[in-house]
Amino acid sequence: MGVTSLGRKSGTQRSRKDKPGEVVKTVLVALSDKVHLVEKRLISDSQGSVRINPQEIREVATAIKSSLDGVIGETVVGVDLLNNRYELIYFFWSLTKKVLIEVRTQLEGDNPSIDSICDIFPGLDWHEREIHEMFGVKFNGHPNLSLLLLPEELEEAYPLRKSFGVSRDRLNESGILGPVSRSTKQPESLSESSTTEGGDKSSEGEVREGEGR
Repeated sequence: MGVTSLGRKSGTQRSRKDKPGEVVKTVLVALSDKVHLVEKRLISDSQGSVRINPQEIREVATAIKSSLDGVIGETVVGVDLLNNRYELIYFFWSLTKKVLIEVRTQLEGDNPSIDSICDIFPGLDWHEREIHEMFGVKFNGHPNLSLLLLPEELEEAYPLRKSFGVSRDRLNESGILGPVSRSTKQPESLSESSTTEGGDKSSEGEVREGEGR
């Protein structure tokens, strides 16, 4: 009887620890023990968020990998905050625990940089390359930051920076704006047509009137 009760109690404890909300709290505590967190919060029972200093990204990534079963680096998102300030948002998803950990950090300067974590989470390799070519963020230690999506003519142009300018000629060439609307030119062509036709009719009338005389 006692053994059965003990077994049930132990099973209950394990099930509570496995609940997504408890898993997220455990991960947040583990991160707090490793680095100084600028901010941490529980977004939902299955999602937690932390804000860190950029120089601690590798320690945070390592702590997440060791404290969360079945975790993968899902993606990295870049945001231009203006005035040479950028935010990177990393998302780590546990396939087994069904929880999401969000890591935010901010970079500053004309040439922002942060350590790469693609050796810790290989799935983030191409995501770091994309952020590099779109925002100009250098990922220190990345083995290959060559262009991934952009043509060579836009290398080091960083088109997702808000300072990036796009000429109208370039947009027309790309076809993004679509064909030029005929309605914008139609009034001009109509006026020219009516003037020409009016002139022709007037001269024809004068000729006919002269012939009648």
